[in-house]
Amino acid sequence: MQENGVRSFVFSSSCTVYGAPKCLPLDETCPTDPASITNPYGRSKFMLEQILRDLHASDNVKNVKMLSLSLKPELNLINHFRAGT
Repeated sequence: MQENGVRSFVFSSSCTVYGAPKCLPLDETCPTDPASITNPYGRSKFMLEQILRDLHASDNVKNVKMLSLSLKPELNLINHFRAGT
């Protein structure tokens, strides 16, 4: 990323990173619970979020945005693709 001058990154995450919800309704301000993530998909999304936080902290990537798209259906890229928008 650094070699190609990438300074911004948008990552499509998942609500599976929250594991067993600590608060309801679930939103991006709720804490994640890695110990209660029950599937490889959720664990991989959680690990990638951690990697991106580290990249941001190291100043290699200035802007990192992580979207839990399943929490925001209007931002879900699959829904836009299916709708032809």
